[in-house]
Amino acid sequence: MIFNKVNLLLDLILDLQHINLDDDLSKSKLRLWRVILNIIEFVQSNFNNREISLGLWFIVFLVWVLSQKKISGSIFSLIKIIFSKALLRINLLMLLYLSVILLLLYRINFWRFSLLKDTIYWISGVAFIMLMNASKAYTEPYFFKKTLLDNLKFVLILEFVVNFYSYNLIWELILLPFVVLLVGMNVVSELEKDHLVVKKMTTAILSIIGIIYTIGAIYQVFSNLTDFLLYDNLRSLLFPAIMICFYLPFIYLIALFMQYETLFSRISIRISENKKLLRFVKFQVFKCSHFNLKKLTRFAKSVPVYNFYSREDILDYVQKFNNGYYES
Repeated sequence: MIFNKVNLLLDLILDLQHINLDDDLSKSKLRLWRVILNIIEFVQSNFNNREISLGLWFIVFLVWVLSQKKISGSIFSLIKIIFSKALLRINLLMLLYLSVILLLLYRINFWRFSLLKDTIYWISGVAFIMLMNASKAYTEPYFFKKTLLDNLKFVLILEFVVNFYSYNLIWELILLPFVVLLVGMNVVSELEKDHLVVKKMTTAILSIIGIIYTIGAIYQVFSNLTDFLLYDNLRSLLFPAIMICFYLPFIYLIALFMQYETLFSRISIRISENKKLLRFVKFQVFKCSHFNLKKLTRFAKSVPVYNFYSREDILDYVQKFNNGYYES
């Protein structure tokens, strides 16, 4: 399987290199068609019809967005923010951390080339979104517990089964925008009480579509049980859950760093003139909270009502904090 994919890519590259505009027109056309056919073959062998449909509609949407000057300007501004120095460092750190995890999984014979697509999906989706929402770790109670449980639910097995099988490409191309439209109408109808009928109708239609997909997928599983119960499929099923278990400690450290950074910035505003006192306060804060995000968050909430004018002030504050004086 691996060699077939590599050979297919090599053929595609070689075909691109051999196209010469000076050649006879008919020969150039033949070679161009061969390149197109190789691209189609590569896509069909690596992606199911639902993924191809999603990709095609995404290209259409991207072309439309880029044709709209106002929207494209906002998109480019967002890209600039994402690739700013601060975010770029965190993103590179995330990729480095995940690379180490994937290398470990490879060394224990779990990660294989067949999981490359799942890896790209998971990093660009789950990992990136979680990184952008790392602040929720100290603003939402039981964030890590809820995140872990959400990724270990039985319903995820059902989702995997439903996404594993797809229908005819034409059917997927028709159904995808229809479902997106229904979801959009459902979300908008929640904002207005007058649209309660629309919400009920769209919810019912989406439920019916979900049931049809589920029944179809379960039927496909039992019809092709031997094909489904392959080790590669088991890897693909377990991969997201394993990655989230390894990834949560990284998110914890990022959230801890962000909370320390925010707290130290607020303290610096108060005592920016006295550098020695500022360093002493930061040291005492770290000494008090260490790597305990919950304790640090509690500390940060109580700081605005307190001013530090001397070392005795911070030592007195820390002692009272440890004795539960500032418990809300």
